[in-house]
Formats: sequence, structure tokens, C-alpha cells
Amino acid sequence: MIGFYAAAAARLADPVRCPAVLQVAPAMDAEATVETLALAADVTAIVSPLSDEAYPVSQAALMVTQVEDWTFGVTMAMVFPGGFAQFEPARDQIKAALRGWIPDGAAGPVQYAGGTLLEYAAKDGGRWLHLLRFRVRVHETYGAQS
Repeated sequence: MIGFYAAAAARLADPVRCPAVLQVAPAMDAEATVETLALAADVTAIVSPLSDEAYPVSQAALMVTQVEDWTFGVTMAMVFPGGFAQFEPARDQIKAALRGWIPDGAAGPVQYAGGTLLEYAAKDGGRWLHLLRFRVRVHETYGAQS
């Protein structure tokens, strides 16, 4: 599913879907990306891969298919004092934008898989990082390997 993370980021960057989200970026390393962005009271959302789980390979003639469950994250990053007011609307908008979406090449809809606090520094100008996890099932098909 080439372009999956960019497509997920594009959904979150849509101001109609997620008006509480200021900026969106796809990244391989969300925490490193946070360091390069200018954070504000509005939420920045960073889409990144987290893990995948593969199931046994099935083979039909010259093709090999494997089902994989991809887990990806949206790291919500914001600074204080304004971040408190934006957290809940942004979280709800991000979940609504991704939950149930069927990306091109996916075998089913994106599922919300839970969230967790990554960092919370509650001083003025401090930052808050919260990770939302999502899962999507994909079927990867390749030519048979010899």
C-alpha cells in the first residue's frame, strides 16, 4: 500500500474533517519529527507506522498472498496553555476522520485501537504528546518466489 501514510495524513489535513488540527505530517519517527516542527496551541498531528503482524502465507498457483495487520499511530502534539481546549475536539476529529475509512489496497476499514500519553510537561510553554493507535488489515500479494 504505497502512499498509505501520506493518504492518512491528507485526510487529517482536510480542514472540513479536522478543523482543530493545525498541521499534519507523515513521518517514520514521530518523536524526532516533533522536534523539527513549530508547535502551537493548536494540535499538530504526525502519522507514523508503529508495528505490523503477519499471518501465514497462502499460495495459489504463481501468486503468494499474506494477510498483515498494520498498526499506525497519530501523535497529537500541542503546547500549553492553549492545548487543553484543543485536545478533545482534535482527538474526536482525528478518530472520526480515520475510523471506518477503507484506504486503497486495504482489506477492511481502519479501526481505532486505543491511545496513550507519551509526554506531559504542564508548565507554561510545555508540551503534550498523545498517541492514538489505529489498525488496518491488508492483503499483500507477490509473484511466487523460487
